[in-house]
Amino acid sequence: MKIPCRFVFPGVTRRRLKLWDITEDHVHDLERTGEVLRTLPIHAPQSGTVIKKVALAGIHVNPGDALYTIADLSRIWITADIYEYELPFVKVGQTVKMTGVHPHAS
Repeated sequence: MKIPCRFVFPGVTRRRLKLWDITEDHVHDLERTGEVLRTLPIHAPQSGTVIKKVALAGIHVNPGDALYTIADLSRIWITADIYEYELPFVKVGQTVKMTGVHPHAS
């Protein structure tokens, strides 16, 4: 849908869009182009890796529904078993390269 001329939203409309977490950038784009998008990107409140995705195209969601779970995986804890003869090769704070995948990892 195209709005024929440049449009500036009144304050109440702008506040309503803000309540729906529509960013200022998207509001400015709508005002500038007049093009109404059927979808808008969802911006995460933090950076990280998506470890769970519930959101699917066409599903019904309610306010407060968790659509994605995001985790910071830059540092993780790993529990590992080592043999006694390997102890001299392991130090506290040592950097480790992990290979293999847990069978339940996605």
